[in-house]
Amino acid sequence: LGTVSGLSGSVAISSIDPLTTLMGQTLTATGIDVGVPIAEPKVAFHIDPDRNLVLESVQARFADGAVRTEGVTVPLTSSEPVSMILDVTGVDAARLAEVTELDGLTATGSLSGSLPLVWDPAQGLSVERARLAATTPGGTVRYRPASPPAALRDAGEEVSLLLEAVRNLVYERFEIEADGRPGEPFDVKL
Repeated sequence: LGTVSGLSGSVAISSIDPLTTLMGQTLTATGIDVGVPIAEPKVAFHIDPDRNLVLESVQARFADGAVRTEGVTVPLTSSEPVSMILDVTGVDAARLAEVTELDGLTATGSLSGSLPLVWDPAQGLSVERARLAATTPGGTVRYRPASPPAALRDAGEEVSLLLEAVRNLVYERFEIEADGRPGEPFDVKL
């Protein structure tokens, strides 16, 4: 899934068979790299008698903002998909543009919203109906690649108009919705 650095904490096991822990076990780290850098993660959890890892709360810093979720159950003895919704607050659009690694993309402003994720051991991670909205006072989006990707150059008049609009887009209100899997094309609505 990724690389964890600076992991710290201790876990009190309340039973060996079945393996269980008390509620409120806490682990922290300096960072996690899951394709994007996550800073200062803190996880409160327990393992229940049904062999589920219960994430009581998860919080971290991302792109100078905060992400948080709670009440996520991860079955340890099956390969069932796990759903969670990350609450995103105050993410810096400039930092978000940096981590996308899309040549020529810059942005300003702050975004907040929800990021529904599904982790399927067979399929990997997917984003389902993510929605982020700009907070006031708005900002900018600029996409000026040295050479647009071939898929965008040859995509027709509608895409050409969109590319022209985002060469210097100044916004007061901005919402983005996305669905997809990392490493594959996302369905994005602005």
